[in-house]
Amino acid sequence: MRVLAGIQMLLFSGLAALAEPLSREDIESHIRAPFSLGPALNENGVDSLLNSGGADAGYVFESEPLAPLPGFSGAPINMLIVLDLEGRFLDVQLIEHNEPFFVSGLGKAPFHKFFEQYRGLSFSDSIVVGTPYGDAASGSSLVYLDGVTKATAMVRIAHESVMGAALAVAREKMQGLEPHRSGFCY
Repeated sequence: MRVLAGIQMLLFSGLAALAEPLSREDIESHIRAPFSLGPALNENGVDSLLNSGGADAGYVFESEPLAPLPGFSGAPINMLIVLDLEGRFLDVQLIEHNEPFFVSGLGKAPFHKFFEQYRGLSFSDSIVVGTPYGDAASGSSLVYLDGVTKATAMVRIAHESVMGAALAVAREKMQGLEPHRSGFCY
């Protein structure tokens, strides 16, 4: 019973630490050409992504409102995620975190670099953090992301947040697209 109360307290303290969503201007500053930010699509912070001709090209959203998993600091790690209409990651950028190992240990650069690995992958790929053992990658459908040495648990939490937020958007906006079930659990 005491353990359950501790877990509930941790979850509530993490949710209480939710940051304010980025302003439209801040989000626009993170969108890379030839894309631009389109209109808001719902109350959860999902915006449309427009191509250079003004046509729908995908979705832009923060991970925190959709998958607020608490990190080691107790606060969620917030990423800006850009998906195309087929569920491929066009970009994942670290926006805000309080993870102690990256704040006062390794520094921010390795954490930012971790998120660059998502570009070109699909949320329906079976993506895992780690490295294959021996010959495991040769016949596997798994896509491996390199973790950050000494911070494996933190990048796995961030990965689950990215995938959880992408899944939430896919369920609402991309009917018919499903995640690969062995890549993560929901």
